Amino acid sequence: MSRLFTRVRVRECTLIAVVFVLLLFLSPVVDFWAGLGVPWYTPYLVWGIAILCAFLLQRYLKKYAF
Repeated sequence: MSRLFTRVRVRECTLIAVVFVLLLFLSPVVDFWAGLGVPWYTPYLVWGIAILCAFLLQRYLKKYAF
């Protein structure tokens, strides 16, 4: 696999993860959460899942470090 392709792929994966988290927390989804009557810790749980996914993505992409 070429080095340029790997660099682009790593950036794309990172950008997709960032956009997904922003979409999750800065969109009407937040209003939907508030309307469901979910427990108070739900936003913290979602943040924890987002952090865990970012950690796993970082571990996966570490093998492409150059």
